[in-house]
Amino acid sequence: MAQLELRRYIDYSKKMQEELIAKNARLEALDKERVRFLGMISHDIRQAVSSVQVSGELLMQEHLTEENSELVESIANSADYMGNLLDELSDELHLSRKARNSSPKFKNADPVSLLKRNVLSNSRVAERKNISLYLTLDESITTNGTLKIYIDIAKIERVINNLISNAMKFSHPGTSIHIRAKKNSSNLVIEIQDEGQGIPENELAKLFGEGTISVQPTGNERSTGLGLVIVKEIIEQHNGKIEVSSQVGVGTKFTVSLPITKVLSKSDTQIKPSLFFPSTPLSKKLNILIAEDNATNRKVLSTALSRIGYEVTAVTNGQQAVDSAQAGSFDVVLLDNEMPVMNGITAAKHIKRLKPKVPIVSVSGSNLSESDNADFAGFLTKPYNLQQLVQVVESAITAI
Repeated sequence: MAQLELRRYIDYSKKMQEELIAKNARLEALDKERVRFLGMISHDIRQAVSSVQVSGELLMQEHLTEENSELVESIANSADYMGNLLDELSDELHLSRKARNSSPKFKNADPVSLLKRNVLSNSRVAERKNISLYLTLDESITTNGTLKIYIDIAKIERVINNLISNAMKFSHPGTSIHIRAKKNSSNLVIEIQDEGQGIPENELAKLFGEGTISVQPTGNERSTGLGLVIVKEIIEQHNGKIEVSSQVGVGTKFTVSLPITKVLSKSDTQIKPSLFFPSTPLSKKLNILIAEDNATNRKVLSTALSRIGYEVTAVTNGQQAVDSAQAGSFDVVLLDNEMPVMNGITAAKHIKRLKPKVPIVSVSGSNLSESDNADFAGFLTKPYNLQQLVQVVESAITAI
């Protein structure tokens, strides 16, 4: 009798386990479909927001009436807001995909260039909110050779951008944000310090985990707090650490420490400790080939590059880009990743075989790390602004 009951219990447990496995499989399939759908929507919205953002910035450079200037500024601010919403959606997709467990794609990187690039890309938003951004580089990382850190560049870029963005969200107009970098023993130490509202001491523990804080953004910006959870995970993937200190009414400081790999050959020019003032200098008149299937994005990108002073040739798909690259002479090629006939990644491989010395930039509505490819000298994620556009083109040229 006891054996019969045991057998029934084993059979029942086995049946329940099979049903649970089947239900988990269905839930996982549904979650993958949800992530795919949200990712598709995010990509399409990024396309539109990118055009609105760059068009708004181009209009702001025109001689407009005061009323029209205010309207154009509203467009630019709305585009920034949409960009923030897309970043929040990207954070949620990141958590859904459990990308926190994915292996970073490590490469040697120059932290000085990385920091300058990220201060530059955030300067337009800071300017509109009347916040000053300052980057101070200590002598310990600008002398005695070129300092290198071994990182997943896309992920660390996300960390720096998130911390600067948060500092701007929670700071009042007329204040300053200081980004400082120095070498400390075997680590690169990056500090992002604002003059914002500060966070109560009993709420600091909530920043990297569950729960919300009482402090609210000063410009009605949206914030879910997911970004800092992911920031901490990325830093830990790099065997680094992140710390926070804050004082109500004074401000908040985040400190990131990343292991240093080695110092390579000495620099020809030394960068003295100084403040980096973002600008968009034109090194020379470049001949640029762009491939973009979306007519609006193609028009806006062509206009922006032409207004800056570049010579532009625009085509609508990857195959046309390959044909144009073979027939012409270009200083840099910008390829949208998703195009008909031939996508950007495939086109890049063909162009690289034909013109190995021509730098290629990936322009994508998806996360940079997902588009990572050795054929690309740079990555531009939609939505982007004019300063980011110039910076990635100039950086691609100097990277070759």
